[in-house]
Amino acid sequence: MKIVSLVCVILIGSAAYAQDTSHVTKARVKSKGDIWAGDSVTITVPANGNTKEFEGIELYVKTRFQAVPLTWDSVTGEGFYEYTYTVGDFDAKPLPADYSNTKVRIISIKSFRDKENKLLTVFFCQGRKPNEVIWVYVEKAFFAGEIILPTSP
Repeated sequence: MKIVSLVCVILIGSAAYAQDTSHVTKARVKSKGDIWAGDSVTITVPANGNTKEFEGIELYVKTRFQAVPLTWDSVTGEGFYEYTYTVGDFDAKPLPADYSNTKVRIISIKSFRDKENKLLTVFFCQGRKPNEVIWVYVEKAFFAGEIILPTSP
């Protein structure tokens, strides 16, 4: 069951990575297994008995703000990464263990290619403060047991 759920997430991430945003105004219908911006993911406990921090989840804190000539759609999450991370400075660190057993809202979902050209899916989730964003590296956090994916209606 765990692998089937993750395959759905990877396929969703792949579709988001290759998605054409010119049709954003079209109505979307949620199907079983879909995970969208606005859903919540449960952060469980750090992997491998780590008592200080998570392995597959990071906390980004924006430390310098500048006017950004971009916008993003807060309903679909489209453009969030570009809007938030194009300009400004950030501190990044592994998510501390005090986030254990909390639900966080997914702001946006994006897929990236790593140095080996492997597709990585990231959930950008709302932190505790307005300038904090939690980066959930979905595959790594999921297989480490650090997150529980949202269930569909």
